[in-house]
Amino acid sequence: MRRTGLIAAVLIVTLIMASITALAGREEGTRTIEVGEHAYLEMENVDGSFLRVRYDVEVVDGASVNVYFMDADAFEDYEAGRDFDFFEVYSEEDTDAYDASFVVDKEGKYYLVAETTATAANETSEIEFNIEWESVYEPGFNWLWCISSIIMVIVITAALAFMKTPDAIRERQEEVELPPVRGDEGP
Repeated sequence: MRRTGLIAAVLIVTLIMASITALAGREEGTRTIEVGEHAYLEMENVDGSFLRVRYDVEVVDGASVNVYFMDADAFEDYEAGRDFDFFEVYSEEDTDAYDASFVVDKEGKYYLVAETTATAANETSEIEFNIEWESVYEPGFNWLWCISSIIMVIVITAALAFMKTPDAIRERQEEVELPPVRGDEGP
């Protein structure tokens, strides 16, 4: 019964530790963008972390594209057809190939948008893309890591306290006087 409890405790701690690892993702592939359409990817930077982003976009056929990196407010404006802001240093307009690698330190949702510059109804942009992002917890004091570490120490200490070493088992067996086994009662 103790072993089952120990296994359950170790699994719980493992799940806790796994849940506080970096939020990350990767998208790659090919996409065709029609006139008046766009493709986008949403990324999130959680509180107290940095968002590392690396991407490359290449037009393999058709018209050039505009590649924009923007926050959630700007994306809302973009979707509504209003004027919008974007991070110019991480974006490129009217390009056939663009890549960038950078870190964002403000929490929130961010979007990478690719739109065709095509204007004719029968023209499209076919792009290949490779996008990687990772939300990495900021170095320094972090309550979640602190609490998780304390739980881990408690679980390991409890596990060690309940473990029986071979010497301890032998000592316990010597302390307990066992009744004779049938047929082993002697002469």
